[in-house]
Amino acid sequence: MTKNYLSKKIFKSPHKLKLLFFYAGGFGNIRAANKFRKKYPKMLFDNRQIAFMLRTCKKKFPCNMLVFGLGWDSLMWVELNKDGRTVFIKDDSEWLGKISALRPGIEAYPVIYPTKISEYEYLLDKPGKLQIKLPPTVDESAWDIILVDGPCGALEYYKDIYGKEPPGRMCSIYMASKLIKKDGDIFVDDCERQVERQYADKYLGESNLAASVKSRTILRWYKMKSIFGKQ
Repeated sequence: MTKNYLSKKIFKSPHKLKLLFFYAGGFGNIRAANKFRKKYPKMLFDNRQIAFMLRTCKKKFPCNMLVFGLGWDSLMWVELNKDGRTVFIKDDSEWLGKISALRPGIEAYPVIYPTKISEYEYLLDKPGKLQIKLPPTVDESAWDIILVDGPCGALEYYKDIYGKEPPGRMCSIYMASKLIKKDGDIFVDDCERQVERQYADKYLGESNLAASVKSRTILRWYKMKSIFGKQ
């Protein structure tokens, strides 16, 4: 059964605080999360989400890690996976330039998403329309960890900034299912939203859903044992 390990209610009793300690992987991960939040205060992931991801990811670092999205947390992932390979995919050239200036040499690639979020129901059963063109060095690699935190799926926020619909995460969730290694780990953020939840259920598989973290957003963790992953 899927566990919702970390909810906001978890802090309201000593017993639940012990659960937080256990599922975050101990004080080491909690301290590390606090450290990174202070170092990169503009990150949107909070301490609970970071600690929970660290519990899984630290066992695999150094490794191949692919991130759909590029933001203030990107510097943390590069630092944590310093002896591995961390690659970012982003559809916003301004952000590519901003983060690249902060971390010269970061491996990040532009991408074009051909979708609109309003098409999500139509596209759900059309995987051929969810394939996107990625650099061969990304597409031909197998990934130990994939984080889906982009592109933007917040309709009103995106419209206010760009004056059009966001592409949604239909393509990135589908591509994650194709690029992950067998027994790899996929994290999908914002699963309180219907698009992320529905596409993750279909293409990552409900049976692969290991846990979720409920905080500012709902972050899901999938332990991939399905036939989608690369062997």
